[in-house]
Amino acid sequence: MESIPVADSVGYIAGFDVALRLQVATDSEFKTVLVDAKELVARAAFDGALRIKVTGLTPKTRYYYRFLYTKSGTTLTSQVGRTRTAAAATVNADVKFAVACCQDFAGRYYNTWARLAQLDEDLDFVLFIGDYIYETGDAPAVVAADPTRQVKIQDPANAINLGSNRLAANNQNQYRALYQQFRGDEMLQRVHELYPFVCIWDDHEYSNDCWGATTTYFNGRSSELSPERRLAAERAYFEYMPIDDATVAGQAAALETADKNLYPNTKLWRELRFGTRLHLLLTDTRSYRPDHLIPEDGFPGKVVIDKNALAAAGVYALFDSDSFSCVNIDQAGYAPQKAALTTIVAALAVQAGLTQTVAQQRAAQWVTGELSLLYINNLLNAASQSALVISPVGKDRGVAFVHMGKQQLMDSFGSRFLVVKGTFDLYAAIQYALSAKASENVFGDTQEAWLRSTLLTSTATWKVAASSVSLTSGVFDMTAVQGLPATLQQKFYYGMDQWDGFGNKRRELLGYIQSSNIANTMFVAGDIHAAFLSKYGTGAAAGAVVTTPAISSSTLQSTVREAVLSQGFMTGTPAYAKLVTNLAATLAEGDPNLTYSAAGSNGFTIITLGSTDAQISYHTVLESEVQQKQYSASAAALAAKFTVKTFKLAAGVLTAV
Repeated sequence: MESIPVADSVGYIAGFDVALRLQVATDSEFKTVLVDAKELVARAAFDGALRIKVTGLTPKTRYYYRFLYTKSGTTLTSQVGRTRTAAAATVNADVKFAVACCQDFAGRYYNTWARLAQLDEDLDFVLFIGDYIYETGDAPAVVAADPTRQVKIQDPANAINLGSNRLAANNQNQYRALYQQFRGDEMLQRVHELYPFVCIWDDHEYSNDCWGATTTYFNGRSSELSPERRLAAERAYFEYMPIDDATVAGQAAALETADKNLYPNTKLWRELRFGTRLHLLLTDTRSYRPDHLIPEDGFPGKVVIDKNALAAAGVYALFDSDSFSCVNIDQAGYAPQKAALTTIVAALAVQAGLTQTVAQQRAAQWVTGELSLLYINNLLNAASQSALVISPVGKDRGVAFVHMGKQQLMDSFGSRFLVVKGTFDLYAAIQYALSAKASENVFGDTQEAWLRSTLLTSTATWKVAASSVSLTSGVFDMTAVQGLPATLQQKFYYGMDQWDGFGNKRRELLGYIQSSNIANTMFVAGDIHAAFLSKYGTGAAAGAVVTTPAISSSTLQSTVREAVLSQGFMTGTPAYAKLVTNLAATLAEGDPNLTYSAAGSNGFTIITLGSTDAQISYHTVLESEVQQKQYSASAAALAAKFTVKTFKLAAGVLTAV
């Protein structure tokens, strides 16, 4: 085990240090106490949170622990927690663990955690792979249907105002308060009391779709680089989460992560061994990754693959169409068009939320160089400037952001969401080569070298790599959908914050596993709020990607439904049917390696690693059942809401059980 989380029932005691005592025993009645640490202090400087690293325990053994607090001569005790140590490196025994992620609190109930506790499985640990908290909440004026499930950011005057009555945590105390509220849930507390947790982060522990210390709330309207906010988020994370610190010594020593070990020096990636059966590799896909390849403030008309690049790639003939015509708008003959376009684009930038001064500056930066006629002619026509429209006949060819789905200024669509697959893949491949792979360096050089080396040299039966974002591809093939304009009748990637946005690196990594003939490798992932099971590779080096559904967050199907409706494709339209009603079939069509999907459900996954096969069980519940009612009071009602789908992975082959 990495560390023992503080029993939540001790509670948060603000403003002063609190002396605590930790007892660890082999029995729940504490008749045989092995550790009795009497000199522990929950420090106000660490928000009253206390993490203890206990050493010297016997491998593969269940232990029980509790905290004691004495006040005015009366001793109070926490709930009794249980935990388990990993098997020694030479022990050949099955390993069983749950995988979970994405536990939004606002307006939702933790029926999934209640179900896991109800099952009382003999788990070695729970692997939580990101989005333990969500960094946003309602403004003070908003009243929720159930105030007990409403998230409000403390000290709203110093929070980030996201508009639409939404705020985001911006300092350490605000992040701390979120952990206090989430950890206050009885069902989450119960699961922590039952099992040791192994944790990594994703984006919402800091900020949605973040990369390093940069956030994405405002889609390029202003700089969102904030090292101070990143540091504040990490301080709170390490205060409240059971993450080991290899520098701490002693049988029962407090873990107090120093600022020097936080951003930008954080090293969350690490490895754990569970006997001969499991080598668990925990990766960090947030701290080192570059920006999304298409920037949110990328100008849709900007040509980013010119005729020379198309020719060099050997694909110029594929783009020999007027829709890919472009001109250098800075040429003297296009001065009237450039002047008109600069005025038009500045006005659009104001509509998109920029001030007049900034809009004019951005317009001057955008309306320059090679521009797509498809985009700029549409702007001219829409502004009743048809006399300035430029004929595409005989012009050079080039691919612009508009050809990748970027339609609006400073918008996530065509950047992080719904990106045209074919043109993006070409652009990504060119950038990958030009940047010497830096454009998709998700792990950073050091972490990737460790991952490759560890996979190659591991002697464990199973190598399980945890990635907070999914390696399974999400492709929507809209080429034959009726009622769509031609620009939308294409194949789209749904989410570029996933590994689809870093496809060349993904291909390279999976190719390394294949070429190195590394058997029994499994990736576990989350973030996308859907259950996926997909395969990769062939022969002995074939493996699986297990994407666990969200504990309680809005599902992928709900998110897609909202996007479809917002674009005017109502219930009954072919587009709605393709992307909502028949989403499972659409996902399977887009990725032939997809074996199973449940995009409209919440839940968790339980994996059992045997000597020759792995059992993968998805426990799912419809999203409506985490929104409407808390079922923990009724065991029968809770159990009836869940379905289980189990698969077996053996010798690289996936089969339903």
